[in-house]
Amino acid sequence: MILNSNYVPILKWKQGEKNALSVIPLNIKKTFTPLIEIVPPTYDFAKKRYKKSIDEHLQDIGDTFFKSWNSELPFFIDLKWLPIKMHTCFNVHTLKYILSEARKKSYKVIPVTGSKRDLAYQNEIKKAIVEDNLGVCFRIEEHDFINIDECIKTLLAFYSIRPSDVDLVIDFDYILEKDTNKNYLSIIALIHSIPFINDWRTITLCSTSFPEDTSSIPTNTVGNIKRSEWLIWKQLFNNRASLKRLPSFGDYGISNPNYKEIDPRIMTMSANIRYTVENKWIIVKGNSTRKHGWEQTHNLSKKLTTLNEFSGHSFSWGDKYISDCAKKVVTRGNASTWRKVGTNHHITYVINQLSNLL
Repeated sequence: MILNSNYVPILKWKQGEKNALSVIPLNIKKTFTPLIEIVPPTYDFAKKRYKKSIDEHLQDIGDTFFKSWNSELPFFIDLKWLPIKMHTCFNVHTLKYILSEARKKSYKVIPVTGSKRDLAYQNEIKKAIVEDNLGVCFRIEEHDFINIDECIKTLLAFYSIRPSDVDLVIDFDYILEKDTNKNYLSIIALIHSIPFINDWRTITLCSTSFPEDTSSIPTNTVGNIKRSEWLIWKQLFNNRASLKRLPSFGDYGISNPNYKEIDPRIMTMSANIRYTVENKWIIVKGNSTRKHGWEQTHNLSKKLTTLNEFSGHSFSWGDKYISDCAKKVVTRGNASTWRKVGTNHHITYVINQLSNLL
C-alpha cells in the first residue's frame, strides 16, 4: 500500500496546508504519504472561547479530504492536538466521526496512535483496524525512546496486530541545528533498538529544525535556516550499509512541530517567504504586515526569483505563484496563501531530492 521509500510530511490540517496538497499533481502524490494532524478550531482570545464547536469545525472534513487528496491514495490521521473535551463530535468519538466521513468518499485513512493516548481513543483505533483492514501507524516520540522495545511490544500486544500491518513513525520532533552530529548518533542507536526491524510495513524518521518563528532573521533581509533533519537523513543514507534498515525520510514541511495559537492583538507578523533548497530554507523577510500589509510580497517574490537557488516558475505550483507574484500577475496573498506556496514547493522539492538519491 505504502512504498518503503515514501516521504512522510507531517502537516497540520489548516487552510494553507490543505490547499498546498490540492495543487500537487497525482504523479507526485503517489510518492508521499502525508500525516495529517487535526487541530482545534481557531480560538477567539477576545471572547475567550473557540470560534466554532468541534461539530462545526469538522462537519465538512470529508469534503476537505476530497478537495485536497485522492481517494485511492492512503494518508495518516492523528488527533494528538485535540483536547479530550473535543473527542466527541456529533455524539460519537471524534476519530470515529472522521473515519466514517472518510469512508463515505472511499478514502484510505490510517489512524495514528502512540503510548500516551487515552483508552477511548485507543479503543476506537482497535475498531478501525478491524473495520477498514488498513492497519495502524505507531508514532514513537521522545518519551518512548528510553524503553522503545517495551513501548512497541506493548502497543503490538494491545492491538493484537503484526508489525507487517504497522507503519512505524519515529518522531524526533524539533531538533537544534547545533546538535546535528549528536542527533545522528542518537538516531543510529535508536534504529538498532527497534524490535522486529525488518518486519514493519514501513519505518519513517521524522524531525525538523524549523523554529517556532523566524524572529532570528532580521526584517528586510534574506536569511537561512539549516535543514538538519535532511542532513542527518543523508548521512544515514550514505551509511545505509551499516544499518539493519534505512528508515524513510519525514519532516514537518516548512513548520515547527509545536501547535499553539497566539493572540492576534499582540502578535507581530512579518511578511516572509519560506523557500526550501538543498540543505537549508531560504527566508525572504519583509516588514510587519500590521504596518505595511501584504503588498510587500510582490517585492519579496522578486527578490527570491533573482537568487540562483530559485527553482524556476515551472518547478511547482508554488514556484509559479512566486514568479507571477514578482510580476504582479497574481494577488499579494496572505499568511494562508504563503503557507500554501511554501508547502507546495517544499513537498515537490523533497520528492525531487529523494528521487535523485533513490
